[in-house]
Amino acid sequence: MPPPTGYGRLVVDIVEGPMPVHQLRMASKPRDAGGGRVTHRFFEVPELFCAAAPCAKDVPVGNILLSFPVIGDPGAREVELVHVGPDPSVYRRSLSIYEGRTGGTRTRGILGTIFGGTALVVGTTFLPIGLARDNTGLTATGGISLGAGALLLTLGILAIRADSPTFRPGASSHFPLNAAPGN
Repeated sequence: MPPPTGYGRLVVDIVEGPMPVHQLRMASKPRDAGGGRVTHRFFEVPELFCAAAPCAKDVPVGNILLSFPVIGDPGAREVELVHVGPDPSVYRRSLSIYEGRTGGTRTRGILGTIFGGTALVVGTTFLPIGLARDNTGLTATGGISLGAGALLLTLGILAIRADSPTFRPGASSHFPLNAAPGN
């Protein structure tokens, strides 16, 4: 059955499987700004668009805001502006993924960076003093501290980078229903 006049049919699909999709509406609350002026505070009001995508819904022609979950971060949502035309269309979304769990490698990397940076500063200070005074003990201490500090700093930075939180942004495609892949 075709949608009513002034409405378009939107099919929403999520690549990762059935997930809830919300539509956001903007609401305002008046505030007294003083001096007889009134300002408005705008905020989002989420409404369930569909309990589990894929779903099809008839909505008024125009732009709507759809809110999608972020995998790995239960409280996070991503908002997309979707244009609904009079012809049926499919909005397909691959969700964003957040991987925030880090392990001991990151902690060891932070410690290595701290101690490596400190040793680098000590070596940078002692080496020139030892060379200027022709003091082999101070020169050796500065050279060893400088080399060990540079190595530890580099390994610490690499460990932090290897075990840091990651975020892969989602992607979407919006196409007419009669142009769906495989048709």
